Amino acid sequence: MKNRLLEIIGILSLSFIICSTMAVSSGIPEIMKEYPAYSLASLEFLMSSPTISILTIIALTPVLSRHLKEHTMICLGLTIIGTAGILPFFFQGYAVMLCSRIGLGVGIGFVNTYAVTLIGEHFTGELRQKLQGIRCSTETLGEASLIFIAGQLLVFGWKFSYLVYLIAFVILFLYLCFVPKEIPKETAEEEKESHHIITAAERRIIAADAGLGFLFVATLTAVAMRTSSFVVSSGFGDAVQASTVLSLSIISGFFGGILFGKMLSRLGVMLLPAALLCIGTGLCVVAFANSLLMVGMGACLFGFFATVGLSYMFNSLSDNLHAGALASGNAAVLVGCNLGAATSPFQLQFFGIINDSLSFGYLGYALVFIVIAVMILIHKLKK
Repeated sequence: MKNRLLEIIGILSLSFIICSTMAVSSGIPEIMKEYPAYSLASLEFLMSSPTISILTIIALTPVLSRHLKEHTMICLGLTIIGTAGILPFFFQGYAVMLCSRIGLGVGIGFVNTYAVTLIGEHFTGELRQKLQGIRCSTETLGEASLIFIAGQLLVFGWKFSYLVYLIAFVILFLYLCFVPKEIPKETAEEEKESHHIITAAERRIIAADAGLGFLFVATLTAVAMRTSSFVVSSGFGDAVQASTVLSLSIISGFFGGILFGKMLSRLGVMLLPAALLCIGTGLCVVAFANSLLMVGMGACLFGFFATVGLSYMFNSLSDNLHAGALASGNAAVLVGCNLGAATSPFQLQFFGIINDSLSFGYLGYALVFIVIAVMILIHKLKK
């Protein structure tokens, strides 16, 4: 029993770091002060650039898995995360920082897919379902924890915040010590029986969820990149306080994931449009905030229901796809999510063309969520 618990901890620890690309985003105002030649757009791109390499590695995973064992890819990924992640602590040139961020994305890409599939490979039945839910909460908890720790390290200087990626070596230790290399026989047999040709209806479900994933992660990334600059420029607080607000927002998301099951049982199919409306409301509260408290309240409302929306999306895949189509469906949605993260700086630039106020980006995303919520409501009511 003890070994099984340690195995679970080792596998779940992988999910703790895969949402860490925005952990150091609160340092953007401090970098701009030290390097005024850097534009806000260039620094926001620096924060989101790992998603390009994450997306590339996820797309190449089926090919890479033919030449590299799962165990090797995970160990290699965690080593790259730790090494590339801390590089800006030693070298602060833009080109070096960009390379380190892309390297970070490569490492996360190696780990990302297996953080999901390891649970399916090592566990079955109700335990597997329960652990998949806990895994989503572990992602949220990891993101919140790393943003908070990186924010506290800003007290010593922005480059110290990159030391947060040393956690990758701790996770590597847990994985090597507690996760067996061999897949249990019962789950291996289950995988063999799960081959399935994806139907047209399943493709539509996958496409819709990938689109939602694109929107959710694009907005989450934009909020993570923009909030620190917005708080500092508005005079509501400093970069450390902005980091705390972001952490509280993500912790709210953690509770959203925990309460998702109960909310779904009560609201059913109406949960998604309700969550989208609440996300839009939270973003509007941030945009019109006149204090750090209001920013925090709006960010927490947004964070809570963003996780509810993401949970609904992945649950939709499990409910509506054949077991043999889940792997492909999850991969497609992960591609959509990472495309959203990769393009979020350009989306913010687009909103900036319309209105150069830092608050307008929040309003732009809020409008998109509200419009989609209304469209879904109309569709559900017609049915």
